Order: sequence, then structure tokens, then C-alpha cells
Amino acid sequence: MKKSLIFPGILAVLSVILPIGDMGAFAAPWHWHMYLKVDATEGTPMNKPTALFTDKRSGRYYVVDSGNNRLVSFDKDGKFINEFNAKGKLTVPFDMIRDDKGRILVVEKEKNTITIIDVRNKQFERHTIRHNNGTKVFPDRLEMEDDTFYLLNKADGDVLALDADLKVKQRFGGACCEEGFIDFKVREESVWALERKNKTVYQFDKHGDLVTKIRLEEAVDFPCSLAVGPAGLIYVLDRHQGIISVFDNKGRKKYDFLTSGHARGQLYYPVEIRFDSWERLCVVEEGNGRIQIFTR
Repeated sequence: MKKSLIFPGILAVLSVILPIGDMGAFAAPWHWHMYLKVDATEGTPMNKPTALFTDKRSGRYYVVDSGNNRLVSFDKDGKFINEFNAKGKLTVPFDMIRDDKGRILVVEKEKNTITIIDVRNKQFERHTIRHNNGTKVFPDRLEMEDDTFYLLNKADGDVLALDADLKVKQRFGGACCEEGFIDFKVREESVWALERKNKTVYQFDKHGDLVTKIRLEEAVDFPCSLAVGPAGLIYVLDRHQGIISVFDNKGRKKYDFLTSGHARGQLYYPVEIRFDSWERLCVVEEGNGRIQIFTR
């Protein structure tokens, strides 16, 4: 009788130390670290955040708070710093980056633009992106590496490389992925892209050539975002189940972790996963209005 009473208590303690999705998740090396969220005492709580950007130089996190048409900043330790809405000009922001010039580039879904905000020079410019043949691009996810911007085109699911003037110079996808991508990340001069229908991850070199194609075994139900860890493992976020599945470079599942819900270590309609500048694992939760950060 004592064992049956004690065992649930042990599981409850372990679920706080290590968020679990199933019994196999005890292999997960991740521990809950902190939240990024705005308390009511600090200002308006976040509403449907959709993206996270980290700036190692300033030691700041930037969150795209789509429901409130603003960007929110936090320090490295999760302390709320400020909010910014470009004097009310932002309209349904979805993703963002901050470039080497200190400018903020925002994907505005309502306008189908990349908007460049130069706070120092008080400039706000919307840019409609087009292919060389004039076809309009519908911006979705946005990344940056070195002097190149990378953009997911929602219209066809291709990833586009843009130059400093936001002109398309390279295309990733096309014939090799007819279904189109739903998320991508850039890491160490490679573009990693996730295809939902066939549960497949593609790796391209910086020239747009396909390096490898990885079919995920025991695939997740509704993958919505991916990240590639420092050890080369592939992390895939399931929006409906609220779990993260981890695969090796052959597509073999290593483990699942986290569960669906509203408590710490649980996810409700998560929308993005990424590693921050300090290799901490971050999950943007649209449903819970917060970002959860995990460390090893």
C-alpha cells in the first residue's frame, strides 16, 4: 500500500523537474528554466504571441505579441523591459529579426509586407516582396544569417534568400518539395525546412542545393515548427498535442517531452520552437500567452 501511495507523489515531483509527455520522456535532458510573460502589474499581458528573436549582443529577447500589435522585450533573465508598437502603426505582426544595423524587420501579416523600423532615425517603411518575374510574395517566417535575410513564402511554401535590398536572390524548395514548407531555421550556413504532409525535414546548403532529406519515423501528429540543436538533433513541435519530439539525423525518434495544458511545463497551442543565443530551448505559446524556456 505504501508504494502505491508514494509513487504518484514521486511522479508529480519529477514532472516539475522534467516535463514529461510519456514514460519514454524520462530520457529527456531538458529542465524548465523560466517564463517570458507580462504580468498584469507590469502592463498588458501578451495575447497570442507568435515569434521570438534573441539578440546576444544586447542580451535581450524580443517577442512578437501579435494579438496586441506590438513587440515586447525582456532581458536575458526574463525580466520585462519594454513594449513597442511603432506609435500604433504595427498591424498583425507575426515574426521579426533585428539586423546588424540595429533595424527591426517585422513580418506584418495584415499588410503582407516586411516592415523595416529604424528606431534611431525614426523611419518606418513597408516593403512588398516580389519575385524577379513580379509575382507577389506572402511573408511568413523570417530568419537572418550574416548579410542574408531568409523568408518563408506562404503562397508556395518555398524559402527565399533576400539581399540587403530585400530582393530575391535564391530559392529553397521548388521541385524537391511540392507540398511546400511550414517552417524553417538557418543554422551554420544550412537551411533546415519542415514539410508537414510527409513529415519530412530537408537540409539545403547556402547555394540552395539539397544536402539531405530526412523522413521522420513515428512522426508527430501536427508539426508546426522545428529547430536544430547544437548536437545535430532535430526538434519538432506538435501544435495539437503540445509535445516536442526529438529525432536524430536519420529521422529516428529519440524521445518526446512536455504535455498539453496550462501549467508550467505544459503547452497550449504552441506556435514556434527555437534555440536562443545561449542554446536554451524556447517555446512560443500562442494559447497560453507566454514563452517557456528550458535548459539542460
